[in-house]
Amino acid sequence: MRRLNFTKSVSSVLSRFSSQWNNDSDGFDWKSRDLHEKRALAMSYIGDIKKRVPIHDAIRIKAQINKEALYCNEKPTSLFEPISSLTDHEETHEDVNKYFKTVIDDLLDEFSGDVLNSIPESDVSFLKNEFFGDEKAESDCLQKWLKYRREIADYQSYLSIPISEQNVWSAWYLRHIKGN
Repeated sequence: MRRLNFTKSVSSVLSRFSSQWNNDSDGFDWKSRDLHEKRALAMSYIGDIKKRVPIHDAIRIKAQINKEALYCNEKPTSLFEPISSLTDHEETHEDVNKYFKTVIDDLLDEFSGDVLNSIPESDVSFLKNEFFGDEKAESDCLQKWLKYRREIADYQSYLSIPISEQNVWSAWYLRHIKGN
C-alpha cells in the first residue's frame, strides 16, 4: 500500500513539472496544451478533498476579512457630509477649496500609489462636482451602496456560488485554482 501511494505521489509530481505535449516548432498547440494542463490541475483539486480544504478556508477567511473591514470604519467619512454642516458660518470660496484640498489629501494618503496620484490638477474641478455636489440624492446613493456592500459581505463565500458554477469545468474553478 505504501509503495502504491509513493508511486502515485511521484507520478503526480513528475506530471506537474513535465508536460505530455511536445513543443512543436510552430507553437500552435500552446493554447490547447495550457488549457489541458489547467483542466488537469483543476480535476486533481476537485478530486482530492485534502487539496480543496485550504482553498475553502481561504475563501471563508477572505469573506470574514471583507466583512470586518466594512464594519470597522471608526471615523465617519467627510465625503457624505455637506460642507455647510461642518462649519458654523457661511462658507466662502476659500473655505470650500481648503476643505476640498484636505479631503483630497486624505484620499491620496489613503490610496497612495493608486489612480488618484495620476489625476492632473485640471481635472480636480470635475471630481469636486462629482463628489461634492449639493444634491443630497448623490450622497444618499453612496450611503445605500455602502450599506448594500456591507450586507452582501456575508454571501461572498464559496457557498454563495450557484450550483451551475460548481461543476467540473466551471469558469470559477479555472479562475481561482492556479498552478505553481
